[in-house]
Amino acid sequence: KVLRILVLKKTRHKEAICHCNLGRIYARMQKIDKAIQEMEKGLKIYDQIRLALTSDDLKEKFFNRYRDDYDFLFELYEKRGEHKKAFKVTERAKSVVFMEYLAKKGAQNVLMKMYPETGEYFEKERMIYNRIKQIETLLRKEKDQKKQGQYAQEIDRLYQELQGLYAELKDKYPSLAQLMKPEAIDLQELQKLLEQDEVVVSYFFTGNTGWAFVVARDEFKSIKLPGLNKKLY
Repeated sequence: KVLRILVLKKTRHKEAICHCNLGRIYARMQKIDKAIQEMEKGLKIYDQIRLALTSDDLKEKFFNRYRDDYDFLFELYEKRGEHKKAFKVTERAKSVVFMEYLAKKGAQNVLMKMYPETGEYFEKERMIYNRIKQIETLLRKEKDQKKQGQYAQEIDRLYQELQGLYAELKDKYPSLAQLMKPEAIDLQELQKLLEQDEVVVSYFFTGNTGWAFVVARDEFKSIKLPGLNKKLY
């Protein structure tokens, strides 16, 4: 009930924050199953919003809000010994970090020079995103519950419009879309790409602990690397 009220008043990305905060609370209560469920719900919303953004400055502002949540979900899966699910989380996190890196380097400007006809997409995106921020401001000030619901529905509609805009861009310029929004590779897909004598080692670091994931065509191992004090991914 508390979550529902917070969602109504605080909009979609706040809903994701609520889910992730609930996940941390459940984890402290040692209710790991519920903690994972809430973290997955929150990160699913984050991913939906992230995939709807294309311009570099919007990406950079958004990414810093939730990178630690990926680390937390990863650690929950590792505690449960679900190494393949933990690996999937690391690849999702790395795709976010890579997109953030591209955003900081101004990749959008380079891509727009390569695809000048896509400028209208970025402009539409900016207009929709600005409208979302305006409605969020109105929602925070609104006390009438019915109007709060109307504002929340409009925000959801606008996020769907952003997703539709990206889908249109992806349909017309698939190679550009892949550069703008690299997606995490699935473990089974990665294994299919490997020859029998090939191995991929992927590293992931949280706090002062690291993991090495060793991926072969027919084998997968997760190895803990203790004693590290740098986050290098």
